[in-house]
Amino acid sequence: MASVSRWRLGRFEAISEAGMVAAKTPLAAQFGAKVLENGGNAVDAAVVTAAVAGVVEPWMNGFGGGGFLVRHDSKSGESSVVSYPMVAPLSATPDMFPLSGGKPDAELFGWPGVVGAANIIGARSVCVPGTPAGLALALQRYGTYSFAEALNPAIDLARHGIPVSWHMSMEIARDLENLRKFEATEALLCPNGIVPWSTSQDNPTLLKQEELAATLESIARDGARSFYEGPIAQQVVSHLNGLGASFSSTTSADIKQPSKTRSSAPTTVTRSSRRTTARADRPWRNRSACWTDSTCLRCHATRSRRCTFARKHSPSPSPTVLPIWPIRTSSMSLSRHSSPMPISTRVAKT
Repeated sequence: MASVSRWRLGRFEAISEAGMVAAKTPLAAQFGAKVLENGGNAVDAAVVTAAVAGVVEPWMNGFGGGGFLVRHDSKSGESSVVSYPMVAPLSATPDMFPLSGGKPDAELFGWPGVVGAANIIGARSVCVPGTPAGLALALQRYGTYSFAEALNPAIDLARHGIPVSWHMSMEIARDLENLRKFEATEALLCPNGIVPWSTSQDNPTLLKQEELAATLESIARDGARSFYEGPIAQQVVSHLNGLGASFSSTTSADIKQPSKTRSSAPTTVTRSSRRTTARADRPWRNRSACWTDSTCLRCHATRSRRCTFARKHSPSPSPTVLPIWPIRTSSMSLSRHSSPMPISTRVAKT
């Protein structure tokens, strides 16, 4: 018999024959599932989910990041990858990020320590985002929704407000020291100077992001290119340079639609009876950690360890293989942070 009572947390497994959407937040999964229910395909649902996630997870990158969309057509057997990574500013130089000699970053990517964490926090850590161009390309090639249709749910949520959950309060609170270094960010995420919180989830506090809504509305109206050229790009560059970044003038390739956004055939890797589809179009040149479902394909480091190729492997002309973890419906987190927020799954009803 236990002498101390403890919480026992659990969840029911989600099962569906009509489609399923997995996301880190219930709202993102909910809007993605609605797309499937209304006749949209998996790419439509993925883009809507990603756009909503950028609003309901304001502590993450949203449209300011990049990524990879892996698609498989069960009817034709075709697999494809839309690759839209971030691109460093053309004027970025190594001396902007002097090494501190301290311990490598243990929470995010395993990068070597940099003075002032300038490669992680602040304006110098910002790259040219690939997400707007990548999501638009995915819809153009493989979707049935227009980009404007896909952004509408995210726009509505940003304008009218998202419920403040305990997880949102925790994420904002634990990074409060950094948020307070940036006046505009603090004003957005900490209205009236305090961390937002809800006394009841039945009547939650709402966090509004009206400027984000206006930006997304402009992109929906004028297309993804308007994010990289024109007034939005000029405001972003001016703001970041005012905080110490080194983006070039607003007519340079720094802010134009990233040339690395593309759709290509993937590489399929079979290891330990698991078949993994991934992008494969870039040499091993980065210092980032490698991640696989179980082990590193080159050094066999387990997933609980991180292998930094710049330290353990010499550069190789072989293609990059970035495996995608299998999605399970159990309680787990795909975040590369140590976040306790589990995946939320939502099944389509039809």
